[in-house]
Amino acid sequence: VWENPRFPATSVFDVSVGADVTDTVRMQLTVFNLTNTNFAGENGLFQGAFIDQIGRRYLLSAGVKF
Repeated sequence: VWENPRFPATSVFDVSVGADVTDTVRMQLTVFNLTNTNFAGENGLFQGAFIDQIGRRYLLSAGVKF
């Protein structure tokens, strides 16, 4: 395993919770980077490195069955 000496290993936690509001509607809340940790990573495009400077993010979604 290769380790980058400039950026130490970091754990990043995401959490998601959802519930059925009615028989046809479901709501879900997702929190990305729960601990608000800055970290370095790879974006997968030409192996370009990035540092997450956005921090914690939220996503609220709704799904409808019909």
